[in-house]
Amino acid sequence: ISNWEKHQNLDAMEKIREQNRKRVQKHREKQKVLQLSPSSNVTSNVTETESNAIDIDKELDIDKEKDKDILSGKPDDSSSSKKDKEEIPYKLIIDLLNKVSGKNYRSATQKTRSLIKARWNEGFRFNDFKHVILVKTQEWLNDPEMNKFIRPETLFGTKFENYLNQKGGRQFDSSPANETNQYSGLF
Repeated sequence: ISNWEKHQNLDAMEKIREQNRKRVQKHREKQKVLQLSPSSNVTSNVTETESNAIDIDKELDIDKEKDKDILSGKPDDSSSSKKDKEEIPYKLIIDLLNKVSGKNYRSATQKTRSLIKARWNEGFRFNDFKHVILVKTQEWLNDPEMNKFIRPETLFGTKFENYLNQKGGRQFDSSPANETNQYSGLF
């Protein structure tokens, strides 16, 4: 079709593509969380339109092709750029907080994202967030006075490193062999 672009709203199409990309990313993060906690009683209700399902299928096919290329030894140009730009797992962190604390915070909230990003930029990673969440919920969950502070603003704020290194928080054995056993009851 000649002059097709003149008759299309390219901004709206780009916005739809971005929304689809974000939705697929959230779905994958949710799958990662579910894989981390196989004994989970959480069920998920996902509503997809037919076009969304097709987009997801296309992305899954692309991922399968990339996996085949990796196995066959072919270089993947996009993997090097992904390694350079490590994505922050906002949803994974907040899902863990919600699961352990029984609360319902949103990973899309700007304030929550800015707090996580600030700590991420300081060099903290998912395991650090996980440790702080687990330690502070164990300490504060059953204390009515402190329970209200189990929230992103408190946990991921300026005292994050203190929470990570607090003396009482080291009651967990941090060796990888014992990590599964000591946290298994929490998620």
